[in-house]
Amino acid sequence: MTLVAEKSSRKISLSYTDGLQGRVSFLEMGRKDAPVVVLVHGFAADLLTWQFCLVPMAAKYRVIALELPAHGKTHDAAGDCSLNYMADWLNETLGVLGVEAAHMVGHSMGGRIALALAEANPEKVLSLSLIAPAGIGGDFRREAFERYLSEGSEAAAHAAAIQLVGPDNASYVPVMTASLIAAATPERRETLLRFLRRIEAASGDLGVYDWSQLPCPVTVLWGDQDRVIPLPDGLPNLCVIEGAGHVPHIEASRRVTYHILEFLNVL
Repeated sequence: MTLVAEKSSRKISLSYTDGLQGRVSFLEMGRKDAPVVVLVHGFAADLLTWQFCLVPMAAKYRVIALELPAHGKTHDAAGDCSLNYMADWLNETLGVLGVEAAHMVGHSMGGRIALALAEANPEKVLSLSLIAPAGIGGDFRREAFERYLSEGSEAAAHAAAIQLVGPDNASYVPVMTASLIAAATPERRETLLRFLRRIEAASGDLGVYDWSQLPCPVTVLWGDQDRVIPLPDGLPNLCVIEGAGHVPHIEASRRVTYHILEFLNVL
């Protein structure tokens, strides 16, 4: 599979490595000796979610976009789908890739996993850039996604895709629908449902998080039109992406990438 990033002729090739549980797929760009940025996608997503962010970030950083267990072309073994399991998996995978420490960028479920890694292994995380992270703010609206996984129909995937984007960003619905359909293979639906229930159980478990508990700098980005995990009140270190829904790194990729790079460049 080859991805082509927006307004760029640079090709981004998919790579594989062997983790303890099986194959791990990832994309890598940038100089090997540059500071590392690791991108962690959200629920029922894959590497394509970062395609518009990769090239600008790789101008200065070694950028690695991972596919989580039971997502994309990574192995299906996802344990109990818990945050602890996924944080351990992420820590282990960074070791396999030779990454001693990295700036972590995570979206939704991936943001919560990156935060769990920072809590469990703070020496591995140089900074956190969290995009609509699960577990913060509460009110996770899961119904459309539960139906999408239970039915496995195009209509249900389409309804979930509508919920992912802001009301003014309907042009992204077809590609989001196709991505959701591809993710929910018959072999993976039950695992994805377990992930979904873990996200629901974690909803609001952190409240308005006190970032001072972490030894690394943190920035949080959130679409003001998010209909999956609505924008919480009183959250510190917050950059609001106006007009965006739950996937601002797709809907407003330039603004999101610019903010993350500005954040990283002053560290």
